Amino acid sequence: FLPVALTGGIACGKSTVAKMLILLPREILEGGTFGNVRHPVDEDGLPKRFMVSPQDSVYRTILDAFGEPAAQSSNILDEHGCIDRRKLGAVVFPDPIKRGRLNRIMHPRIILILLKRLMQGIYWEYADIVCADVPLLFESGQLRRLFGLTILVACDPDVQFKRLRKRNPELSESECRDRIQSQLPLDQKIHMADLVIWNNGDVEALALQVEAV
Repeated sequence: FLPVALTGGIACGKSTVAKMLILLPREILEGGTFGNVRHPVDEDGLPKRFMVSPQDSVYRTILDAFGEPAAQSSNILDEHGCIDRRKLGAVVFPDPIKRGRLNRIMHPRIILILLKRLMQGIYWEYADIVCADVPLLFESGQLRRLFGLTILVACDPDVQFKRLRKRNPELSESECRDRIQSQLPLDQKIHMADLVIWNNGDVEALALQVEAV
């Protein structure tokens, strides 16, 4: 049994690679779906779940840490009472201390869920390979201990910025830069990864690299 972590910077194409891996003859585990379920990969699936329900302990902890009580936390909530990730991002991404606080809130819960799903892969699905979609694998530190192999999806910084602007037109240039700069530099990730898939070209070129893995 080999637990594999698929990671990469924002807008580098990690979700596209995960979708390609699902079509290969191996089991896939990621933030919202498992195994042979052919759902689109959602790289932020777990955080979304935590931020929807006011009854969730993570939801309440985030509000206590980053909300403004005088405004009933409206600075990070949407009109439905869910945590607005863009508003939260505007609070935490420019501030390394706040980013660290958010990670300390999120990561323990994510680790528990990943462990549960890894066990499902071993005992219920009899999978030889379980691949987890983990966006902040290297930033978290602790998550790396769960995996025997890490695959990094990478692209040049200028390509990454252009893709993020295209994917999220609601973000300003400064917001895009804040999100990119909040993650580890590419050269550090390359040094820590076992395998690197470069995604500077088109989908066909990317597919060839995925098949080679």
